[in-house]
Amino acid sequence: MVRSVELNFRLKRIKIIGKRRGSKELDLIFGRFIDSNLEELDDPLLYQFEEFLELNESDLYDYFFGNVVPPRKFERIFKKIMGTIASRS
Repeated sequence: MVRSVELNFRLKRIKIIGKRRGSKELDLIFGRFIDSNLEELDDPLLYQFEEFLELNESDLYDYFFGNVVPPRKFERIFKKIMGTIASRS
């Protein structure tokens, strides 16, 4: 399947943002997820992931380290990310 220029741009942008957040922990979490899953995300989930990456680091830490449940609109992408983390442990 031929991908559009726009999709290629979006995927590159996600890779850069996700793998270079600034904190080692989030870089590892998002980097593993991106390497394992990015190419197979459907469009709605890709948009959800882009939105999720825009959240601030303190909120993301709370979600990943169990202090706070993520908002319902991120439920699908969060479960997918957590599944990737669990499968690599």
